This record gives sequence, structure tokens and C-alpha cells, in this order.
Amino acid sequence: MSKAGFAVLSLRRTDFDLTDPTAAAEWALDHLRPGDVVINAAAYTDVEGAETNVDAAFAVNALGPSYLAQACQASGARLMHISTDFVFGHGHSRPISEEAAPSPLGVYGESKLQGERSVLQLATSGWVFRTAWLFGPHGKCFPRTILQAWLAGKSLRVVDDQFGSPTSTLELAKWIRHALESGLEPGLYHAAGPEVLSWHELASATLRAAQELGHGLDLSPEVTPVPASEWPSQVTRPMYSALSSDRLLAQGFPPMRALGDSLRDLVSKIL
Repeated sequence: MSKAGFAVLSLRRTDFDLTDPTAAAEWALDHLRPGDVVINAAAYTDVEGAETNVDAAFAVNALGPSYLAQACQASGARLMHISTDFVFGHGHSRPISEEAAPSPLGVYGESKLQGERSVLQLATSGWVFRTAWLFGPHGKCFPRTILQAWLAGKSLRVVDDQFGSPTSTLELAKWIRHALESGLEPGLYHAAGPEVLSWHELASATLRAAQELGHGLDLSPEVTPVPASEWPSQVTRPMYSALSSDRLLAQGFPPMRALGDSLRDLVSKIL
């Protein structure tokens, strides 16, 4: 039983093969009951690697969610599926709503788009939460990478012409819990941080948060801005993919904490 009052079963890759339709059906039959909720945060997230490992990306991001959606539908369980801002491409200049037409620029975005469409079609009582630029105290994330490089005395050059919605995983988890407790209607929602920043601005904000907490006071927080064109990549990334969460806010979801507060919380946990 978690602190939130839910009985939680957490699965690892070794426990359950998301890409095996038989395994998904058998696991659902053994474990799921009507009213249960499955939260699918599993994904092939190597955006660069997806371009050359197409089958693997689609297996995890597209086929896996469809198998899970069918299993949940058959068992009467509800599915909360996490998707991404990468389903959008170029042409945006203000926070993107759920009504905007997706236009992914690469394999990762296309595979995630197919996955979320399968969930919405097959799991009629489920939700898709699109989020973006996640950071948190566990696992890899951009602020952690910036902090480690800065404390190691490395020169920091960060892209300043790509913009998005940095989102705390802790704040996202609160919104997922609120969705479960509030009886949110099934459907597609954007669930992202409240501020729009460039990668360069996020890096600078991360270092400010560290210094505000007394870390690296003898180090310069200087971060050199560079255009995306100077950062070699085999993936075309959207220049602006910030998400508008107005739909959830209009339904009474509590605003996420300000980015600075979430970054200070992150720094206090990892340094």
C-alpha cells in the first residue's frame, strides 16, 4: 500500500514483456480486475537510437501499448498511458493544445503517436497524458547532466533556439494521482510544466537553483548559448513543442509548482 492509499504493483522488464501480446493477455488475466488502473510509463526513449532501431522503437512505443490497451479493455481495468511532445513538429510558437494536429519529425515521435492512438481506440475508459522535458531525482535527466558537467568544471554549450515545457516527474505523478481520484473523463490530455524555456534557459535555471542552495558557489554559472544547427544530430527535433495544460487546469487540477521550486527540490535530492 502506498502513501497515497493505493495498492501498487511495480513491474520491471524482467517481470513483463510489453511487446509480447500473449504475455500481456496472460498477465492481465492473472492480475487485473475491473476498476484497476495500469500506468504505462514504459517507452523506447532513445530518440537518436530510434532512427536506426526502428523495429525496437515501434515494438515498445506502438505495439506494446496496443497489447496493453486490449488487455485492460478485456479485464475491465483502466489504462493511463504516458506520451510525449515529440508527436509535434515544426510550425508552433505558443503552447500547443490537444486539438493541434500531430506531425512527428522522426521515428520516436511517430512510434509514440501510433501508441497513443491505439490506447485511445482500444482502451475506451483510458487516458493518454502527453508530457515533455521530464526531470526528476531518479534516472537520467537534462538538469542532472548539466549539474554534473558544471561541478566537474566542464565548459557548457547549450542549445538556445529549441523551446519546451520542463516537467517535474514528481509534479506529473501528483497529476496522475489526481486524475485517478477525481474521476477524470477518458481521453487525451496535455500534462506539462507551467513555463516555456529553451534548453539554455533550463540549464541556467538549474545552476541558479544549485547556487541558491549553496552548491558550487566558487564556480561560474556561465552557459554558452548555441543554435541547434551547431549541435550535430541525426534527428530533427521540433523547435517549439511546449504543451498547454489548460484542459486539465480547467477541470480543477492544482497548478504544478513553479519551475524554480521544482529545480531546487531536485538539486536538494541529487547533490
